[in-house]
Amino acid sequence: MNYLVRSLLIILSLTVVSLVAHADEIPVRVSKSVVDLGELPSGRPAKITLWFPQGQCTALPNQQYCLAEAAITDRTLVFSHGAMGAAENYNWIAEALAAAGYVVVGINHYGESWFYGQETQDVRTASMLWQRPTDISAIYDTLSNRELFQKSVNWSNIIALGHSSGGQTVAMLAGVQYDLLRMMDFCKTEAAKNDNSCNYGIRNAPKPGEAFLQKFGGAYADARVKKIIMIDPTLGYGATPESLANVQLPTLIVGAQNNDFLPWENHGARYAKGIQHSKVHLLTGEEGHFIFLDVCNNDILVMGVALCKDRAGVDRAATHAALIPSILEFVRENNIVIDASKKAVEREKAAFNVDKITQILMYTPRWVFGLLAGLVVLGLMQVRTRQVPIQAVFIAPVSMMMMSLIGTFMDLGFTWITISCWLLGAASVTISLVKFFNNSTVSYDRTVRKLRLQGSWIPLFVIMIIFCTRYALGMSIGMNLNLVHEFYFAPVMSFVLGALSGYFIAQGIKYLQVVRR
Repeated sequence: MNYLVRSLLIILSLTVVSLVAHADEIPVRVSKSVVDLGELPSGRPAKITLWFPQGQCTALPNQQYCLAEAAITDRTLVFSHGAMGAAENYNWIAEALAAAGYVVVGINHYGESWFYGQETQDVRTASMLWQRPTDISAIYDTLSNRELFQKSVNWSNIIALGHSSGGQTVAMLAGVQYDLLRMMDFCKTEAAKNDNSCNYGIRNAPKPGEAFLQKFGGAYADARVKKIIMIDPTLGYGATPESLANVQLPTLIVGAQNNDFLPWENHGARYAKGIQHSKVHLLTGEEGHFIFLDVCNNDILVMGVALCKDRAGVDRAATHAALIPSILEFVRENNIVIDASKKAVEREKAAFNVDKITQILMYTPRWVFGLLAGLVVLGLMQVRTRQVPIQAVFIAPVSMMMMSLIGTFMDLGFTWITISCWLLGAASVTISLVKFFNNSTVSYDRTVRKLRLQGSWIPLFVIMIIFCTRYALGMSIGMNLNLVHEFYFAPVMSFVLGALSGYFIAQGIKYLQVVRR
C-alpha cells in the first residue's frame, strides 16, 4: 500500500513539473506599433516604436492597445538608438524583452533618425547631446498622461537601454555629464587616431560658444530612471569623472573588446571604471560596433566600417541569442525602488486640494456642524472652575466615550479587530492616566453632593481631536481613498479612537475615586 502511495505521488510530481515546463514554453505574442505623440513642448516631433506582449481584448477605444494580462506594468523599458539610426534597428532585443512581459518604448530622435525621412537628418544634430535625454523625459511625461493600454501602466519607473550614442544618452539620464573641451583635446591625441566618434564634429572643430558649452555639459538626469544598460556606449573619454562617480543606479555595460568603430578602452572601459559597482559583459572575439544592430543585408559603410557585414567568423544572430539571457537577467534583478505612478500621486494630491475640500464641506450634513458646535460648548464648559452635581459630572466622559465607540463600529465595522484595537487603545491610555492624574484638581463636598472641578483647556483639545479624527475617517471612507483599503487602516484608526476615549474614561475613574474617599 505504501509503495502504491509513493508511486502515485511520484507520478503526480512529474506531471506537475511537465505542465510547468510546458507552460514556460508557450510563446508570448509580441506586438509592435508606431505611436505618433505629436510635438513635444520643445517643438520636436516624437514618434515612438512600441513593443509589448499582446493580450486578447474584445473591444477597445481608439488609440488604445491590448496588453497581455500577465504583462509587467510597474516599470517600462526605453531604448535609445545610435547616431543617425532608429529604434527599428533593434528588433532583436526589443522583441526579446517584450516576450519576457515588458513594455518597450523605442525612441526615434528627430534630426538624427531616418524614421522621419532622410531629408530631416542632419549629422550636426548628433553634437546636440541634450536633445536626446530631454526627448525621453518629455515623451514619458506625455505617456504618463495617456491611456495607451486597456491596463494601467506605471510610467514612473524606467529601465533605460541604449546603443552607441543611445548608451551615452541613458548615461545622461543617470546623471553623467560631458566636457566638450576635454573631448576636443582628446580627439587630437594619438589614442583617438582610430576612434570614429571624433569624426562627428569633434576633431579639429572650432571652439564653440559659452551657451553651447553649457547646454552640452548640462545635467539631464531623470529620477524616473532606475537602471541603465549601456551597449557599446560612445563618448566615454568626455564623461566627467565626478559625474561618473555620482551614478548610483544599477548599471550594465555591454561592449566589444576588438571594436572596429569605438575603441573599447576609450569608451566602455572608462564608463566601467568610473561607475562604481557597474557590471560588464564584454565580447572578446572579432565582434564590432555594429554587431548590436539587427541582422541586415546591405553594403552600407559608416566611415569605412560595414554596417551589416561582420568580420570573418562572427555570427550576428548567434551573438544576439547569447546576449539576451545576460541582459534579461540584469533587467529582472529586483534591485530598484518602485515609485507610485504619476497619476496615483496626482490623485492623492487632488484629494486634498482647496476645491475638493470646499466641495466636501458643502456636502457635509448640517447636523455635523451642529454636533461640532455642541462639542465646542461642552469643551468650553470644562475651561472654568466649577461645582458639578455627581449625577451630571459623568455626562461628558460617557458621551465622548460612546461617540468614539459607536462611530468606530459604524465606520470600521463591528469586528473582533476593531473591538480589540479600540479596547487596547482605551485600556493603555486609561491605565497610564489614572496612575499619573493629579487628584488635587478635584474635590468633593458631601454636604451638597457636588464635585469641585478645576478648569482646564485639555478636555476641549481632546474633544476636538476626537471630532476631527472621526470627520477625517468619514471623509476618507466617503471618498474611497486608497488608504482606506490598506490592511493597517482599520486597526490603527480603532486604536487611535480608543486611546482618545481613554482620557475621558480616566476622568470618570478619577471622579469615582474622589467620591469614595
